[in-house]
Amino acid sequence: MMRSRGSPDRINSQGLLTKGYLRRRIASQAGPPRDSSSERSPLVDALLEKLDTKLREWGPEIAEQVRRQIAEMIDLADRDLLDLVRSRSVEQEVVDLIDEPAPR
Repeated sequence: MMRSRGSPDRINSQGLLTKGYLRRRIASQAGPPRDSSSERSPLVDALLEKLDTKLREWGPEIAEQVRRQIAEMIDLADRDLLDLVRSRSVEQEVVDLIDEPAPR
């Protein structure tokens, strides 16, 4: 089983990202609380609640794909590389167009 830097429960026994890891990563991206209390912002709480609900509603394959994409987005944002996501999506659109059958 693969473990990752400083986060022992990031990957479960099937090699998939855990929900707890994603919750902590999303919450950590919110920055320090706005006031002196230790509460997260309402926006982060709402986002975490919606994500948790959706991850339970979706099938396992969809939920895992979402977990991976969120983890990838967080990692890219940490490295200031979000522009790569846009170029990947454009690249995929081009590949999809090339793969489409020619009209008759």
